[in-house]
Amino acid sequence: MPNGLESSHDSAGTFTSSIPGGRRRRKPAGPARSTRFKRICRTLGVSSPNWWPRLVEHLRRLTVEIDELKGEITSRIAALASSLLAIPGCGPLIAAKLVGETARVDRFHSKDAFARHNGTAPLPVWSSNRARHRLSRTGSRQLNAAIHRIALTQARCHPDARALLARKASGDGGMEALRILKRRLSDAVFKAMAADLPLFVAAAAA
Repeated sequence: MPNGLESSHDSAGTFTSSIPGGRRRRKPAGPARSTRFKRICRTLGVSSPNWWPRLVEHLRRLTVEIDELKGEITSRIAALASSLLAIPGCGPLIAAKLVGETARVDRFHSKDAFARHNGTAPLPVWSSNRARHRLSRTGSRQLNAAIHRIALTQARCHPDARALLARKASGDGGMEALRILKRRLSDAVFKAMAADLPLFVAAAAA
């Protein structure tokens, strides 16, 4: 997958994915799913030969509940965060996570303070008298994960993000390119939530 996320399956059925120039990550495809399936069966107590219909019915009920919650979240967040939803890759569930975890963006005095809070602000390190930066492991991991999901989506299908990753990966490496993208997305999220703040305040006062 050019300029985006690369993925493949090896002979053992293991799924691997990577950012160009970054470290490859391995995700077990078969055994993990089998273990989760067995855990669900034990939770539901479905060891008898008639377990299949009961499991299907349980999953159907869960799907209905999930769809109802997603619809409610989507309608609520559309009224609170129209600017946030305009960011490519930021869907209703991610926008709701950002709004909920931020708890009013006006408590941050600048976009840099917000970046430090969500862990996208780079940390300077020095090696062989050469200054460089690395990903921060501090800050809100929930906010960081939401921004990370937007970055991965943009890396896959947003032309500007793909161009940035390709340009930076050629010199700095894939993980450094992803860090730069996430930092820029943090600024975009901060600006969007600041624009949506009057809607949020009005909804809270209603």
